[in-house]
Amino acid sequence: METVLDTLVRIADRWCGLEPESYGPSMQLRQMWAQHSTIPFDPIGIEELLNSIHGEETFAQCDLVRELDRQYFVTNGGIQTFGDLCDYLAPCGTQLQVEDRQSERDYFSTHEGHEAIAIEEFEGSWDTPENVRDPSIPASTNQETVEEVSPLLYTNLWVDDAKKNQIAEPFKLCNGETYCFYAAIEPWPISERSRPFLEIGILKQREKTTLTVEAICPFLKEGDLFGYARRAVDYYPGYGFDPESFLLQPWTPGEYYLTVRVLLDRETLYREILAIEVANAESLNTRLRTEEPTAFATGALVR
Repeated sequence: METVLDTLVRIADRWCGLEPESYGPSMQLRQMWAQHSTIPFDPIGIEELLNSIHGEETFAQCDLVRELDRQYFVTNGGIQTFGDLCDYLAPCGTQLQVEDRQSERDYFSTHEGHEAIAIEEFEGSWDTPENVRDPSIPASTNQETVEEVSPLLYTNLWVDDAKKNQIAEPFKLCNGETYCFYAAIEPWPISERSRPFLEIGILKQREKTTLTVEAICPFLKEGDLFGYARRAVDYYPGYGFDPESFLLQPWTPGEYYLTVRVLLDRETLYREILAIEVANAESLNTRLRTEEPTAFATGALVR
């Protein structure tokens, strides 16, 4: 089976004509395009790249590709390099591997008496043999057994200023200031942005599971580098994982995007893109005086 990387290398060859040995993960997509054409990368180069990706049969069933649009590739978007694009689309490879199991699940769900078995098998499999039960074996011989309902969990995302005051939404930050972005899965919601999180079978079955939290933003600082960070977190069934923090140091006014993903191995369990506006202090304060009292001042408390 062709891998996601193989597909993207083939797309790059068709899109900009570069041989694989002439670029690497850190090469800017706009730089790759500039070696091929004098036509502006934005919007023409981006449009041609999107057309190539969307038209690729390998990605036809991938949800991430359906969501992909121009905003990801503009100057302050979450995908700037060839490596960014590979990382973003990597889960598509895993999704392709589970398509057959999804088809089987749909089939069994139409046949009375097999629906619960098929759903449990699909959600608990994840290519782990010990987690897959033979669908020919009844789930239980006790007709009165009631399946335990997992407690509802929520994905919580927020930004604090240097004084640990939570910034209200939409996020408006001041350049030159320092902030922390937090991501957590918890048993309670903290805002209207909080989304229910579906705890899949493998997360319920293990006492503890190591997940990866990934954040991408041009002014996210990780050590001496900017733009990208990955953290390993311990996930506990029915509880989730504690808040993981990422340092934000905006330096230039503009509109930016922060992408956050929660992964199990290379499978994306959750993904969201946050819009963040950065302005200088004088401009931001002037606008806040003209807006409603609930406007989004730096350091505005919402807790």
